[in-house]
Amino acid sequence: MAVGKEPDGALLGPICATPPQVRALSDETRPDYIDPTLLLLSHSQPAFVPLQPEIGGLANAEEQDVLSTLLASRSHEDKLATRISLLESHIAAYALSHKRVFDTFSFRHFFSVSNVYTFATMFCRKRHYRYPVIHWPTFALEEAPLSLLLVISLTGASYSYRPGHELEHVNNARNLYPLADSFVFDQLSTYLNCGNNMIEAIQLCQAALLMYGLDTLLAGDAAMQRTAITQRLPALVSAIRSLNLIGTQHIVSEDWRLFLHRESIIRLVSWTFCADCLATLSCNNPPLFSMLEMTGDLPCDPELWDTDSAIVFELLRSPQPQQPSHNLKDLMSGFLNHESHPKIDLENLPLFHLHIILCAFQPLIFNIHVALTPPSQSSKLLQTFSVWRQLWDRAMEKIPDNHRNWLGVARYVPGMEYLSRRVIEVAVSQEATSSKYLQRIPSHGTREIHEFIRDFVAKT
Repeated sequence: MAVGKEPDGALLGPICATPPQVRALSDETRPDYIDPTLLLLSHSQPAFVPLQPEIGGLANAEEQDVLSTLLASRSHEDKLATRISLLESHIAAYALSHKRVFDTFSFRHFFSVSNVYTFATMFCRKRHYRYPVIHWPTFALEEAPLSLLLVISLTGASYSYRPGHELEHVNNARNLYPLADSFVFDQLSTYLNCGNNMIEAIQLCQAALLMYGLDTLLAGDAAMQRTAITQRLPALVSAIRSLNLIGTQHIVSEDWRLFLHRESIIRLVSWTFCADCLATLSCNNPPLFSMLEMTGDLPCDPELWDTDSAIVFELLRSPQPQQPSHNLKDLMSGFLNHESHPKIDLENLPLFHLHIILCAFQPLIFNIHVALTPPSQSSKLLQTFSVWRQLWDRAMEKIPDNHRNWLGVARYVPGMEYLSRRVIEVAVSQEATSSKYLQRIPSHGTREIHEFIRDFVAKT
């Protein structure tokens, strides 16, 4: 199984430049955000953990092969330099037309060819800690749409901090977030009005999803977080619908290129759905997706996705027995009504399928609560969570010990299950009235759930 390539302790994201011990603010000074690692803590984990020593160098040869395709020759560097120059001109023109500040000197200093390659390398190494929607073995920086080139650079720079090093790249990236956000979603909107290239459409949506992820992690900027939740995420979901990407499925006869095309769509839809579910969990944002429309395939085994040639793809696929293809709609029906869906095999679901199922419970929990349904529905959900936890533990047992330190965001999923369980339990208790979070008023920030965790999760 292909998993994150760098040990978790070294993966410090956009809001992790300050050690957690320093970020432990008092109630009076706590900003309107929450460290996602705290949001997804397991009940058995401490609230703050010390940072691990940094890990230098690439993790293994496989990772090196993936990265080497980014800039393989001097001609690629020249093409990338041209592309960066074009990006500068487009953003400068956009900033001028929208009366936004644009610092040409700072942009050129940040977006040098060497820096962009370093940022892309960093993002690739840590791809399992952001939405893994890009197929890196075939990705070409010098050919990517400008918005995707921009967001990949910003994401890699945001993850470039290491203990004991300067924060120049991290801070420069953060300073560019507001302008980059507007530019990326303007590019997507422009394409929807006049574009006709499906590959470009997918990449523009990838850029929008990755930019949304950066927006929501920008600590202290309540206006940007509000924009991300109320404007950017709805715009992305609407774009995915208008492009008819929801419901995409693989076919047995597809070759490697067609497989990659369809899998990139499947991953885009799946991770956008996860983003929507997490917005519901963390901000009480009413869900944008309908479970009834989630009829497409779920992402494949990462090892199959990471193949770098048609030959390797066929070698990996041919010896494997054809697995039944379940969509999220059917899997959720199987979880909630297993007696009426006995043909759905829940016992052998991979980690990501269990991950997205847990995400899919978030709008269900929200809707059950706001609809004032009987407590019996909550009891049934808690029983379903117990089944989910057993399946998750079994799936984890199948992962080799030497891969346990490279699980990426999967390590926090059990904590998300525990948090969800506590939300259900407290919502039907007499304590519910003391929680602002359980008033279910959209907040566009995470102060309320932070307070819920403090009062009802950390103390249990």
